[in-house]
Amino acid sequence: MLIFTVARQRGFSLMSCLCALALAGLLTALSLAQMETTTEREIEAEITTLSRLLAVARQSSQATQHSVRVCGSADGAHCQTNVDWQTVLVVNRGTDQIIARHTFSERVQVRWRGFRRTLDYHPLPWRQALNGRFFICPATPKAQAVPYALILNAMGRLRRERDIHTSCGDL
Repeated sequence: MLIFTVARQRGFSLMSCLCALALAGLLTALSLAQMETTTEREIEAEITTLSRLLAVARQSSQATQHSVRVCGSADGAHCQTNVDWQTVLVVNRGTDQIIARHTFSERVQVRWRGFRRTLDYHPLPWRQALNGRFFICPATPKAQAVPYALILNAMGRLRRERDIHTSCGDL
């Protein structure tokens, strides 16, 4: 005579698995949204920093009566024309003294598009020829992400906007 004993099965029910999966999906969605707003805040902070650096350059040129150069740098000590703008230097051209230096976050890309590769602020405001744009994008841009643009006019004044005619992938 065979005797079968029924063992009690243990494990997760279908309902508990579905609830856990729904909770994991909700937490993932919330964390992705938070990461997106963190990147947006970081870009906004970098735009503000870049605006302040350009204001420092403009004011320093008027205060010292020397030209002040704003440029990109690979080593953080010398202006170089064929580099990206991940590190920005503000240099007094009369004394070659570095007035300000800023290295942008790894999560942000900064590109300069203008007539010249460097910006030179002169003490006399009508001698400026600074037309151009800084484009600020996330370092890992989505294909159709719209960059922020910091637009510099010929007199050295700044204006901010989202450049809807360009995508971060095109830069």
